[in-house]
Amino acid sequence: ADYSEYPSLVRGGHNSYQITYSTEEVFMVDKTADVLISLVKGHEEDGVNLWEIPLPSNIFANTMAIGALVCRLNLSKDKALQIIKDRFGEDDKNLNAFNDGYDWARQNQQFPTNNFQINEDNKGDKKMIVDGSEAVAWGMVKGGLNFFAAYPMTPVSGVLHFLAKNQEKLKVKVFHPEDEIAVASMATGASIAGRRSAVATSGGGFALMTETVSLNGAMGVGVVYVMGQRPGPATGMPTWTSQGDLLFTVFSGHGEFAKIVLAPGSVEESFEMGKTAINLANKYDVPVIVLTDKMICEGATNTRDLSKEKVEIVKSTKIAPGEGTYLYNSYEHDEEGFSVEDSEPAIAGMEKRLAKLELIKKDTPKVLLL
Repeated sequence: ADYSEYPSLVRGGHNSYQITYSTEEVFMVDKTADVLISLVKGHEEDGVNLWEIPLPSNIFANTMAIGALVCRLNLSKDKALQIIKDRFGEDDKNLNAFNDGYDWARQNQQFPTNNFQINEDNKGDKKMIVDGSEAVAWGMVKGGLNFFAAYPMTPVSGVLHFLAKNQEKLKVKVFHPEDEIAVASMATGASIAGRRSAVATSGGGFALMTETVSLNGAMGVGVVYVMGQRPGPATGMPTWTSQGDLLFTVFSGHGEFAKIVLAPGSVEESFEMGKTAINLANKYDVPVIVLTDKMICEGATNTRDLSKEKVEIVKSTKIAPGEGTYLYNSYEHDEEGFSVEDSEPAIAGMEKRLAKLELIKKDTPKVLLL
């Protein structure tokens, strides 16, 4: 598993990137570190177990440090070089930087005293390294997603970036409107027109979308809202992780209507619940919220090849374009969609919306108590 932390600054501050790995399954990074690579001086506490690598003061310092570490941990040099070639090309200067670091480490064996050995895992059953944002996107695609809109917002911008980059291959129309209100409105209109639609946002953006969540509930329109939590209130701490929006999402929107909130706890669950969310939204024609956070969204792990997972599509039962006529109305309305204010049809409309809850309960993932 890996995870990055960074301040909410355009430039400057301390950025960290952490990797935790094992021959066993790793769900998230560890709070402690066996090895710390510092690209600038000042992070060492007492000089004990310190290995001073002569890193250059340029963009290749990190690659040189990786070369030294690969040598130090006795990992495969050939595999590391191939990864660099795949990322940067056959003749890139990063290859020279890696070799410089590797050669320096081989010639300078003054290793710290707490030596440890890494045993490479060659099981070969994990084929893809993916973060939570990419996983939930793959899940929605495998559930038939074909319309996505988002305004960039940490920590879910990765969903937008992944789908925008691959929209032609994945056959998903991706839009970046002017704000979050437009995002939710476009996704709602797309769903009415027969698209399987989703959006992604964080707390402040979802606050702007809650009126549309109520609109979805009133009209019976399924839209998936991927909601990446971060510390609030207001702007809060935009680049850090938090889990404080559960009640906000559960009770989002004004009035009473059925909605679904799913909360994955890992990258693989993000994939499964992304697929489940799209199908539940279209089966029951209700808003579905996938409640995630920065730790999951921007933390990656190796998993099965999600691109090869089977497509599972549960179709909507609502009238599709070209199959008939229906009036979508935000006002309280009757079966045909015409506005009403009499008590009997109003009560009937409310009961119809809430009756979905009993069916939804049978279809949603169950909490596993360990």
